[in-house]
Amino acid sequence: MHKEKIPSPQEINVLVALFNDSRYMETTALAQKMTGCFPQYGLGWEILGAALQQMGRNVDALAPMQKAVALLPCDAEAHNNLGVTFNELGRLGEAEACYRRALDINPNFAEVHNNLGNTLAGLCRLDEAEDSYRRALEIRPDYAEAYSNLGNMLAGLGRLDEAEASYRRALGIKPSYAEVHSNLGNTLAGLCRLDEAEASCRRALEIRPDYAEAYSNLGNTLVGLGRLDEAEASYRRALVIKPNYAEAHSNLGDTLASLGRLDEAEASYRRALEIRPDYAEAHINMGAIIRQFGRLDEAEACYRQALGIKPNYAEVHSNLGNTLAGLGRLDEAEASYRRALEIRPDYAEAYSNLGNTLAGLGRLDEAGACYRRALVIRPDYVEAHSNLLFSLNYNPSNNALYCLQEAHLYGQKTYKKITSRFTEWLVTKQSERLRVGLVSGDLNHHPVGYFLESLLSSLDRV
Repeated sequence: MHKEKIPSPQEINVLVALFNDSRYMETTALAQKMTGCFPQYGLGWEILGAALQQMGRNVDALAPMQKAVALLPCDAEAHNNLGVTFNELGRLGEAEACYRRALDINPNFAEVHNNLGNTLAGLCRLDEAEDSYRRALEIRPDYAEAYSNLGNMLAGLGRLDEAEASYRRALGIKPSYAEVHSNLGNTLAGLCRLDEAEASCRRALEIRPDYAEAYSNLGNTLVGLGRLDEAEASYRRALVIKPNYAEAHSNLGDTLASLGRLDEAEASYRRALEIRPDYAEAHINMGAIIRQFGRLDEAEACYRQALGIKPNYAEVHSNLGNTLAGLGRLDEAEASYRRALEIRPDYAEAYSNLGNTLAGLGRLDEAGACYRRALVIRPDYVEAHSNLLFSLNYNPSNNALYCLQEAHLYGQKTYKKITSRFTEWLVTKQSERLRVGLVSGDLNHHPVGYFLESLLSSLDRV
């Protein structure tokens, strides 16, 4: 009877040792030779696939992984490795099936629960993902990677206090975990603890000086601290390390815009979009810059691109409305604002902007209702109250006393915002004759110009 040959124990030990030493090219060469000589030996295929996977060659790793699973159907590790390969290839449904098969074989395989959590998070099944991470930690309480992944998911859900706790648990187990220090920095920034956030990002960079994401996260924190020049330097350092880092290009653009360097900001956004054309935030930010240049048609195109990627982005619908209003397309602007408010009914700015558009369309009662709705949502929204006062001047249904009362309310709101008396222009030397100058950007079609006319006619020119 013919007996299937298998490699000698010495050959197997050499192969395993090469893999464990991270000598993946040598592992691949030896594993290919072994699978050629012993095509029914499953471990050879499994190690070949794992070595290719470690080198980032996931497409090449797939066939050996599938061969290993076929030859070793009861090997939970083989199913897990195939799941990792499918996950890296974006085939999440197949990855989930592999992980679940591995757990059928070994229900207490902590790494598989963790990997399943990553896949479920990618499928936006976040409650199930959280359960998987927590199950991994029940089995293996010292599993730093599972705490890190759980923290990432909690941070994405906005549960920042819980995310912080999870990251700190990970660091208690693995203090030199650079990724966790960086992600903790992001979370602390979200909790407005910016000095701590900066310290976390800098700790990540002490551990791993070539960590582009940590430089970008540090840049975000420095922006929050108002240290824009340092933020710019941090983003540029991230881009030296990782030139195709779209998020860093976009964040650099934001910083350059804040520094008033709009041409450079636009170039940064364009570079981000060359790398990642589906980056909605970069389309939005570039639209805002282009709009400041007065290129409204291009700004409209940017916002529509962003909405093609994220159709339910309320702020973009509102910004598109502003752009359409600037183009004189008021009916379309109204539709954009109303869409923003369908998505986010508590969006005070969209109500105020809609009010401006309705006023431009001559629908003053509706405009007033919009301004008032904005003020219900945000009682201290001075701009909306100013817009309301502006519109009252054009509505003949309002009597003078009512308009005066609203003006008094506005005055009370703005007075509360005064922190100190302005003294810079105090005149110490009294002039012999008082000279009055009237300067305003609103002397054309504006109530200031209209009301000033009667004042000027009453001035004593002598």
